[in-house]
Amino acid sequence: RRAELRNCRFVGCRFFDCNFSHVALKSCDFRFSFFRGCQIAHSEFEYSLPSEPNLREDLTRNLSVESSRLGLSQEARSYRMAEIQAHEQHLKAAFRGSSQWYREHFDNLRRIQTFLEWSLSLLNRWLWGYGERATVLVRNLLVLSVVVFPISFFIFREQLSHSSGNTITFLDTLYLSLQNVVPAGIVSEMVAIGPTTRFLAGIESLLGVVAVALFAAYVFRWSLHR
Repeated sequence: RRAELRNCRFVGCRFFDCNFSHVALKSCDFRFSFFRGCQIAHSEFEYSLPSEPNLREDLTRNLSVESSRLGLSQEARSYRMAEIQAHEQHLKAAFRGSSQWYREHFDNLRRIQTFLEWSLSLLNRWLWGYGERATVLVRNLLVLSVVVFPISFFIFREQLSHSSGNTITFLDTLYLSLQNVVPAGIVSEMVAIGPTTRFLAGIESLLGVVAVALFAAYVFRWSLHR
């Protein structure tokens, strides 16, 4: 309790139901260590995590699970993000063959597989924020529904039909896009009659359903940890 650990090596150690209240870590080594029923604050542990990305991934995953079991949702999220970052670094080092160890353990086929996994992880980050950042999801949904799809509909406006027969404007395509994403409460006078605009409307509606489901899952998970 309130201990300061400086330059200590805990390689391969097992920590069960330990009390790490206000512990301070300085340049310690916890490679291959394991925690159960306890954890150390991420802000203290961050600079004592293993430098090897695969070892850092295993340890942060362990600490994320234990933090969640202890009801420390913010700590669990911090370790979860550190785990994802370490996983991406591990995949990147694997397909690039950054060291002799990676060149020996990953042949050409496994390098291609790790490159695909790394690409999907980056796509997950950009589109959904790993399911941990609702702001990323809301931002991307707004960009798609207010910018990308309205412009696409306006480009193919000859495949749209206006109920009153008026000239189609960008504002009309904007309302159509918002109606596809949020089908309740927004009514557009536009109807997609061409194959391209129907396809775009279907894709946008599907993305809207997926985004709402992901946001609901995020809110549900957040409420469980309150």
